[in-house]
Amino acid sequence: VSAIAAAAHRRGLDLAVGLTLQDYNALVGPAMALPELSRSSTLAVLVGSTRDIWTPFLRALRQSPTRGHLAREEEHGGPLNAYVVRATEELAAEAVPRGLGVSLHFAHETAPGRLVAMQRLAHLSGAAYFHAGRWP
Repeated sequence: VSAIAAAAHRRGLDLAVGLTLQDYNALVGPAMALPELSRSSTLAVLVGSTRDIWTPFLRALRQSPTRGHLAREEEHGGPLNAYVVRATEELAAEAVPRGLGVSLHFAHETAPGRLVAMQRLAHLSGAAYFHAGRWP
């Protein structure tokens, strides 16, 4: 996880917490389960950001050939999501050893098979607290 966290941090994604994917899948059930990549204990890493994302994100916008726009931003619902996808793809290529399977999922993806219960994932990883009760 430390190599992933370091690569993420360089891109403004300054939160990275590891957990066992099978624990998440047991919590959410088959409808929202994520691929276990044929392993009995699959490392999952929740990557997120704080305000530290703005400097590298704005730099990417300035350096883009289409200044102010990023490739694939329409596909991902805007430039910030497109930046996060690109940065995550880059950090995975940099920090995950070749030959290991990687499956990337993002909070903005809501299609069947892509939706992740992010609050539950964050709670399970210890990155945040999720209160499952109903609000009045």
